[in-house]
Amino acid sequence: MSTETETLKKLRVKRSQCKGTITRIENFVQDPVSLAAASADILEARKEKLISTLKDYEKVQMDILGIDEGDSEQVGDIEDKYYSILAKINSSLKMLNTKVTSECHNASTCKLPTIEIPFYDGKDFTKFKPFFDLFSAVIDNNNSLSDVQKLFYLRKYLQEDALAVIVNLPLVNESYKEAIHLLKRRFDNKARLIANHISILLDIPTMQKGTAVSIRTFVSQINQQIHALKNLEEPVDKWDMLLISILTRKLDQFTNRAYQLDRDLDTMPTMASFIEYLEKRAIALEDSQQNKHSTCYEGTNKHFNIKSTCYEGVHKSIPKVTNVVSKSLPPCRYCENKDHQIYNCHIFKMLPVAQRQSYVKEKHMCDVCLNNHEGKCKFTFKCKICKQGHNTLLHQERNVSVDKPTIVDVSAHPPSPDAGLHKN
Repeated sequence: MSTETETLKKLRVKRSQCKGTITRIENFVQDPVSLAAASADILEARKEKLISTLKDYEKVQMDILGIDEGDSEQVGDIEDKYYSILAKINSSLKMLNTKVTSECHNASTCKLPTIEIPFYDGKDFTKFKPFFDLFSAVIDNNNSLSDVQKLFYLRKYLQEDALAVIVNLPLVNESYKEAIHLLKRRFDNKARLIANHISILLDIPTMQKGTAVSIRTFVSQINQQIHALKNLEEPVDKWDMLLISILTRKLDQFTNRAYQLDRDLDTMPTMASFIEYLEKRAIALEDSQQNKHSTCYEGTNKHFNIKSTCYEGVHKSIPKVTNVVSKSLPPCRYCENKDHQIYNCHIFKMLPVAQRQSYVKEKHMCDVCLNNHEGKCKFTFKCKICKQGHNTLLHQERNVSVDKPTIVDVSAHPPSPDAGLHKN
């Protein structure tokens, strides 16, 4: 088959597709139920599709005639169908527009909710533009009001420092434009706005606890000021290192430490990656609070109805439940938090290994199960790293500075569920 024949075949297939689209739109407008139920947006979309399809059809037809002058396509039939469909769509759109106009022929018959304009006292420069934009939309652009009426409303919504700027102007038409000029000169100062947003960013309170709520509040405060500065055409995208250095100091100790440990040391940090890390941490903290109803421990035949999370991230089925206890476990030996034990304490795990070892020795705790008990420990698990008879949290690598925290996998030793209850 020649190239010309193959091209002609493809063009005729494309022409058939165009004709099929026009036929489907024709079927739609000929169905009185579908046409009556169609909104103005749907009709406009069909109309645009019809017009673009006819243009495609005409172009394809010209290409076909360029190859085959004797083509027998009845172009007139397609054009008649097109104009008939277009007329029905335009008629339906006109009826819809007439209905809307008759229902809402003037403002008195179309009552909209009242827009409340907030008062502006002039104390916060960043609030002037939102105030004035709303005032302009509701009052300033209302052509039915005279300038003196607009001035009256303007004075009504100003208080304290802002009102003092225009209060001595006489209540006449000529004073309105002067009042607007004085207010913008005083409060719509770009340099002062930028300085104000930077001050708010620098004065964001330090996080006391790295909870999901406090992290989300922290991120929201940052984003508001950064977007405001971008709107004022400040090159915030070039401030990444400066902002990160300032904002990391406002994180709580553990969130800051976790960020420094998790970030890629081989690449320069960016504000986008910093915000993304905080948002992911907030999500993780929220998700970790959802599974607090029951806990299963590997290597034990007891099921405890306490608030915790299954180890390894999965629910381990226990073949036989031989004992159910309702007594809750004692609080963490290190931070005294009732929601976890020392083997799952993120504060204890962030300590250097030498400090963990010293604490366990000082409190006369078993270096295998991290409990207090007499005699030999009944648990036989060993360090996952060196396979010796101690808890993985107490493993000390050789030739490693004792001041450097060692992060270990909690799943190395599923801790004893009867922590604080163990006695031989």
